[in-house]
Amino acid sequence: MSHFVLRTATTGALLLASVYGASAADLNTHYNPPQAPPANMVNYAFSWTGAYVGGNLGANWANVSNPRNNSGALTGGLQAGYLWQSGQIVYGFEGDVDYNGNRHTSAFTNGANTYTDRERLDWDFGLRGRVGYAIDRFLPFVSTGITFANLNSRVTNTATGTSDQSNQIRTGLQLGAGLEYAVANNVTARGEYIYSDYGSRTVNYGSNGFGLSHSVTDNALRFSINYKF
Repeated sequence: MSHFVLRTATTGALLLASVYGASAADLNTHYNPPQAPPANMVNYAFSWTGAYVGGNLGANWANVSNPRNNSGALTGGLQAGYLWQSGQIVYGFEGDVDYNGNRHTSAFTNGANTYTDRERLDWDFGLRGRVGYAIDRFLPFVSTGITFANLNSRVTNTATGTSDQSNQIRTGLQLGAGLEYAVANNVTARGEYIYSDYGSRTVNYGSNGFGLSHSVTDNALRFSINYKF
């Protein structure tokens, strides 16, 4: 009896040893430890590529010469554009329309008469190209393009009350620079400075018998929020 028990125990131990050995071999065959990521794996950062729309608020300072009329006003408007990103270079275009509300009146003399000159810069439309250098979610950029603005001029003879009014659509050049930041995957915020130069053009005041050559420039600081598609 004791020989039978001993033989049975020995056989069972051998079977357990063989099962354990097979399991261990199977684990060694199929288990792969974690591997380090390849050195050339791309780190996917925020992409600036896509269309966007948004609104802006800010302030601008318009300068009209001859006679000199300088005025500051709040400005606000809408913008839309599209950007492409290649590496860290970002480029694209943007169009915007803004209401300015610049108003200023000054007095001047012409010959023996005194006049008041009221200049009003109501709105402007810009179309600019943009180029920037992306630092993940930060985008410093510059811009340049063309702009159109509505300039309304009125000259009044203070003695006779005779007035002449001119309404001109002025065309000019825009230059800008700014910094944009992606606060979320679809929302960006930016601050920028835009300089506009509308050149010089003569405005004729026929009833008063003379003309004035008006040179117009504008400086604007804007804060914008954009939704990116």
